[in-house]
Amino acid sequence: MRLKGKDYLVDFLKYISTKGGNNSVSLEGGAALVLVYKLKRVLSNDLDFTCSSSLALRHFINFCVEYAGSKGYRIGSNILDKYGGRLTFLKVDRGIFHTDVYCVNRNDCEYSQRKVVFRGSFFHVQVHSINDIIAEKLCGLIDPTRIKYRDIDDLLLLQKLRYSRNKVDKLFRQKATAKKFCPTKLTDLQKEFPKILKKFEVKFPRRSFDSNLIANF
Repeated sequence: MRLKGKDYLVDFLKYISTKGGNNSVSLEGGAALVLVYKLKRVLSNDLDFTCSSSLALRHFINFCVEYAGSKGYRIGSNILDKYGGRLTFLKVDRGIFHTDVYCVNRNDCEYSQRKVVFRGSFFHVQVHSINDIIAEKLCGLIDPTRIKYRDIDDLLLLQKLRYSRNKVDKLFRQKATAKKFCPTKLTDLQKEFPKILKKFEVKFPRRSFDSNLIANF
């Protein structure tokens, strides 16, 4: 695993794991795809987590504060409230990395315990499943506040992994319904994908797109 100078991300994950943080938060996003599921994509300078309660959120914040103290960092925060937010780890006023964490309904998610192997040692993390991440990425396509080419790239990579179409369909329905997105059915999303794709083509005119992408799910 090559992190290109971002070993501190794994170090933080290991700290959370050894301190029992797996009971508080679950890893998702790009870090989960690279560090756990071994996808070959860019690893950004952040870690994304979800938690299921305000108590779990407080526990996670405490872990972050303890970790920062052990490394000589200090914590900065942006828009941190009872639902979550961002914690930035700073050293001499220079950002090292940040974590984004927010509360979700556990019933709308699927998790698994996975092993992270790094430099001859390993630890376990609780992570969103591949089915769950695919469903979340599909929701990203219809999120009116989000148009990210990374969602398209990730779906192209994710379709090569083993997943359950039935579980993806169920999770997509739950997530889209909870977020009040439309459509809420995977079959309807497949039908409307050419129309949805147009907003990506407008924003990213130099990129190429596969109009059959959603049909593969």
